[in-house]
Amino acid sequence: MKQLTIADKTADGVLSFDLRDIIRCLGAPAMESYWEIGQVECLGAGADAFYKQARQAARLSGRSLLRLADHVDQVIDGEFRGYRNVADREPWVIVRAVDSSAYDIESDDDAALNMLRRRFKEVADI
Repeated sequence: MKQLTIADKTADGVLSFDLRDIIRCLGAPAMESYWEIGQVECLGAGADAFYKQARQAARLSGRSLLRLADHVDQVIDGEFRGYRNVADREPWVIVRAVDSSAYDIESDDDAALNMLRRRFKEVADI
């Protein structure tokens, strides 16, 4: 899979985006995917719901993942694997939150990677 990292920051040096922005940028393919959550750490009112879903280790819809992401202030760490079909064994995209400093994305979907490159400013291939 191809990899890129996104590290757009505000003037005071904090990330200017979060998981919800990446999911929205990926659009319909992300919303129609089934997601696994791993090793998530986050802050905000919805953090407990996020942790509960991660512990269940069950795939959830893209809309459900976006709802979780919309109810936290920040995803600090975590791995989010998107599958096109519920029975797929290999993800089409992997999104990793890296210690509040960047998001790394892996995918063989060039259109998805190009959407991210167009939406964000500080993007580099890994």
